[in-house]
Amino acid sequence: ATHWAGLAILVGGILITVSSRMQGIDLHGSSVLKIFVIVLSTIPLAVAFTFLEVSLKEIHPELFAVALWMWVCLFMSGVSILLLPLNAALTNIHFSSMFSDLGDGMACYVFARTPQGKDVDCEAASGFWWVAMVFMLLYNLAMPVSTRYGGAALMWFVHALTVPLAGILFAQPWIMGEHATSLLPVQMIGLFVVMLGVALFNTQDPSVRLEMEVIRSRRSDGGAGVAMTHSGVTPPPRVVSEEASAQSWR
Repeated sequence: ATHWAGLAILVGGILITVSSRMQGIDLHGSSVLKIFVIVLSTIPLAVAFTFLEVSLKEIHPELFAVALWMWVCLFMSGVSILLLPLNAALTNIHFSSMFSDLGDGMACYVFARTPQGKDVDCEAASGFWWVAMVFMLLYNLAMPVSTRYGGAALMWFVHALTVPLAGILFAQPWIMGEHATSLLPVQMIGLFVVMLGVALFNTQDPSVRLEMEVIRSRRSDGGAGVAMTHSGVTPPPRVVSEEASAQSWR
C-alpha cells in the first residue's frame, strides 16, 4: 500500500509540473499522437528494466552490470535505425530524404557543420550536445548499477525527479541564456510533491515474490530442493555446521 501511495503522489507531482507548461498549447491530432507514442515508449523500457533487475540480482548475479548495459545499448542503436521510417513519418519527413536528414543532423551535432539551405546554429547545438554526452554517459552508467543495487522501481522513481528539476534548470539564464523560461511557483510545488512520492516509496522495502524464493532455493542447493518438491518428495533439511553458522553471524 505504501508503494502504491508513493506512486500516486509521484504521478500527481508530474502532472502538476507538466500542466503548467501545457496551458495555452493548441493540441491537435498529430501532437496528441506524438505524446501518446512517447508515453507508450516507456512501457517496454520499464518491463526491460524489471527483467534486468531479476537477471542481475537473482539469476546471474555474477554479471558485470555496465558491460551488460553496453551490449543492450548497442542493440538499441540497431533498433533505432530500423525505426527510422517511423520517426520520419512522425516528423513529416519524406522517406526518400530520411537518411540524408540523419546525416545532416549528425554533421551538425558532432562536427558543428551547418547544412546548406538551413538556418540553424550548429556551433551552439554541437557545444550543448557534447556537454550533454558527458551527462548521458554518467546516466547510462548509473542506470544499470542503480537497478542492480537499488531496484528498477526505485530507479524510475528517482528518474521522475528530472521532470521538475529540468523545468528549474531551463529557467536559469546562466544555463539557457536568452532562451531561459520563467520559473512558475507550480513547478516548485511539483518538485516537492515528486520528492515526497520518492521518499514515501523508499520508506518500505519491496516484498519478495514466491518466484524469487524459488530462484534463490535453486541457487543454494543446486536445484535439488526444487526438483524434489515438484516431484512430491519433501527435501531433507539442510545441515549446517557450527563453524558455518558462526561465520554467517559475523
